[in-house]
Amino acid sequence: MQNKIQSQTILVEVLLVCLAVLFLFGGYTIWKTMQSFKEEVGLLNVQLEASETQNVVLAAELQKLKDELNPPGPCDDNSMGRCVITSFNVLSPNGNETLCVGDTLSIVWEAPKDMMFVSLFLQEADGGNSIAIGKFPADQKTVQWKIPTIKKQGKLYRLVVNSTYQSFLTADMSDDAFSIQKCAR
Repeated sequence: MQNKIQSQTILVEVLLVCLAVLFLFGGYTIWKTMQSFKEEVGLLNVQLEASETQNVVLAAELQKLKDELNPPGPCDDNSMGRCVITSFNVLSPNGNETLCVGDTLSIVWEAPKDMMFVSLFLQEADGGNSIAIGKFPADQKTVQWKIPTIKKQGKLYRLVVNSTYQSFLTADMSDDAFSIQKCAR
């Protein structure tokens, strides 16, 4: 019986040694796998940083191309092929008025101080025909206009002011339409 106990003890010791070896080997394998993952994560971080740097460079190149297509200039907005200057506006008439044929109206606009001339037009609100009112020094900022007889009375119109400013064509129009009618006196 003692031999049986002794052989069981040896068997248990051998199993414990085997388990210890497996544990050590398995632990080493897990440790080695973790080291490999750490290295891969490090490489991915390096690649990510390189991508972020490349994105910054690409964004700068894109902005440079945009600036070449729409060079900085006097325009506050140069989208859609138009130069919009916020200090260039029709002030009066600016819409929703009824103008009477034969009356004299003050056309008022604002323009940058170094703009040379403005051209004024009466344009049908639907984009149809336009009638030239005249060309004036931009710093005049107002002109007295005798409202003409219009063939299409009751039709809606807008006032358009345009100019070339520092080599850019720019324009503004009344915010809303107005009508021209023969008025009872």
